[in-house]
Amino acid sequence: MIEAETSWDSDALLVDHNPCGLMYNNQLWKFDTYEEGLIETILQVKSYRYKGADTIEQIGAIHCPVDSDNDPNNLNKNWIDNVNKIYERIYDKQVDLFGKQYVSYETLGV
Repeated sequence: MIEAETSWDSDALLVDHNPCGLMYNNQLWKFDTYEEGLIETILQVKSYRYKGADTIEQIGAIHCPVDSDNDPNNLNKNWIDNVNKIYERIYDKQVDLFGKQYVSYETLGV
């Protein structure tokens, strides 16, 4: 999600310490530290799981609904596809990145 939202180099991340581009009252949420922004991002993802969202598609419907008030440039329609592409890239490189394979398609039920 972080790469899809801030590309690791946007002002939202670098200035506002908001790794996931979280909005509050239709404005970008600003945090004092990266840790605060990351903790809120984790809490948001956890709240999606509590709402029953277990897939990228389900999380996307909650996190960045298409045609929502905070989507003036109509970019949310690309979010699910972008996150799936990022996930696939990381999935394929998890041994190189982390030293072992933590997730398999079998464990995901795919």
